[in-house]
Amino acid sequence: MPVHVLDLGLPRTGTQSLANTLEILGYPKFYHMRTVDDTPGHRKNWIELMDAKFGPSDSQRPIQSKELQDLLKDYDACGDFPASLFPIELATTYPQAKIIITTRPEDAWYASMDSTLIYARNSRKDQEVQERHALSDRYKKYCWDDDFEANGRRYWREHMDMLKRYFEEQLREVLWSEVGEGWERLCEFLGVEVPDVPWPNADDWKKYKVQKGFDGN
Repeated sequence: MPVHVLDLGLPRTGTQSLANTLEILGYPKFYHMRTVDDTPGHRKNWIELMDAKFGPSDSQRPIQSKELQDLLKDYDACGDFPASLFPIELATTYPQAKIIITTRPEDAWYASMDSTLIYARNSRKDQEVQERHALSDRYKKYCWDDDFEANGRRYWREHMDMLKRYFEEQLREVLWSEVGEGWERLCEFLGVEVPDVPWPNADDWKKYKVQKGFDGN
């Protein structure tokens, strides 16, 4: 199954709402961050890909399209970390896919990350070394050098600038989608009719906290 829609925006930009929206529009299988936990072997595979792209220079190598195809073969859309760490590789692997970049104001993104994913990391007990943390440890190291307060905003700007520059150079059509924007532009971009249902706002953070045993807001 080829991936038909790529959301290359960062976490906490409405990726779950987009996943729910795409399900309504006929793309029911969305590969999201939570999918990794539910799919045996995928965490290890993503860690290997992240090390290959972002690790020490003597261990870096090109990411092969087949590696991404093997991970996403059962899905018709994908987004959020870890997939969105490979935007150019995904766009190259799926040249016919529709490209969506979910976004929001930088300050809102920073605050949302700080109170959710960064909070979760900082709330972890020192003795916790469970396998499920290995993937999040990687992206926090590779994206903002394990210091979100100092480097998170810089990473946001560099990521968004890179996406804008790359897709403009490639002359590839992209939908930049703000959180809660509504149906019209998305449906026009995908070439589908606007459904007669409310936009499915969603946030998995509360459910995630319960599952992982975190306190806080």
